[in-house]
Amino acid sequence: MSIVKEKVLKKFLHSTESCAELAIKILKNEGKPMRIREITRKILEIRQLKSKTPASTVSAMLQRSSAFKRVGLGTYYLNEEFKNS
Repeated sequence: MSIVKEKVLKKFLHSTESCAELAIKILKNEGKPMRIREITRKILEIRQLKSKTPASTVSAMLQRSSAFKRVGLGTYYLNEEFKNS
């Protein structure tokens, strides 16, 4: 991981933001579609989830939220309206 990305992630450390808000920031920072397990790993680096199955929790959130678009099997990216906001 690059030094710039590490600094960005440390900025979010101890975050009280929702899973969806963190996923939006992570996808904006990466600038490319990501697999569910990658998004989950980055969210868990920032904060803990109370779920026993964090990947399932993140997957459900990505499927339900209008902020994300499925671009492949288990791969998500931001909808157009969230890319520039």
